[in-house]
Amino acid sequence: MKRILCNDIHIESHQLTILQYGFDIDDFLLRAAKPSNHIRKRKKRQQLLIYTGRLIKAKGVQYLITALSYVKEQNNNWVCWIIGDGEEKQHLQKRTNDYHLRNQILFLGDRNDVPSLLQQADLFILPTLSENQPLSIIEAQLSGLAIIASDVGGIPLND
Repeated sequence: MKRILCNDIHIESHQLTILQYGFDIDDFLLRAAKPSNHIRKRKKRQQLLIYTGRLIKAKGVQYLITALSYVKEQNNNWVCWIIGDGEEKQHLQKRTNDYHLRNQILFLGDRNDVPSLLQQADLFILPTLSENQPLSIIEAQLSGLAIIASDVGGIPLND
């Protein structure tokens, strides 16, 4: 984000202060070890994709649903849990129905057992349109997940 502010918006580097993200790793790992009340057992070898975050346009979940409709044409051995709530939830559920994905994309709402749910997943996806340093990616990393994320804000791998 500092690079973007300096290069694109032309703010002088000395005018910025970087504050590190505070995160209680020990608490997260304790919560991850607690069993969650399973939403649905997966079929053998079925891949579990997971998104956690608010359901607003800026998070790009509408694009995830569209992309998964294409994935389903090639491979339908997966399920995607969308965890979170927000103003776009009904629109996203309708989009899921329109693409005939309601058996593969499940909306779980707000959950307090996200660390435990992440332990069950195979892949974390964050299709966001704008981010700085998303907590959801930190949680996915702590869970040892492979991550697919948009190349925006503080997410890019290369500087």
